[in-house]
Amino acid sequence: TNQMNVMECWRVTAQTEVPAVSLVVIPMPSHGISMWGHVHIWDDSGSNPPALKLSEFAFKRSDAQDRFGGTLSWSFQDSNPDTGFLSRWAIYLASDAHGADRVFLDYASISATSYTIADGTATGSANCVLLYGENPRGTSSSASGSFCFTLV
Repeated sequence: TNQMNVMECWRVTAQTEVPAVSLVVIPMPSHGISMWGHVHIWDDSGSNPPALKLSEFAFKRSDAQDRFGGTLSWSFQDSNPDTGFLSRWAIYLASDAHGADRVFLDYASISATSYTIADGTATGSANCVLLYGENPRGTSSSASGSFCFTLV
């Protein structure tokens, strides 16, 4: 069955300005419990999430012509980012850094800081890769990161 009994509540950090973004179940071997669990939780504000500020967003391209591949990498502007409004990253290809003609490529875990695009991925008319925050209510109205390259 899907059941959880909370026996004790305690806080690991004294940083009250950083909201909780995960629920972690810690095993108690002395009580015969040996499995642990981790679940990302998000704040259901009832709207699409805001764009999360990144300090760096890079794309190392490994292909050329009308196909490409490579690795996206990003880092947060804040050392303790509030990812509570996000449930995952959505990666798009687009014709400009603002998301014009965007085409969905894939999802990445909210805890990820990189994503590999397979070599040989067709670009169509896209020359930008964009990273948007997403939750079950929708996608951020603007990208958290974009990287545009020149088609050869």
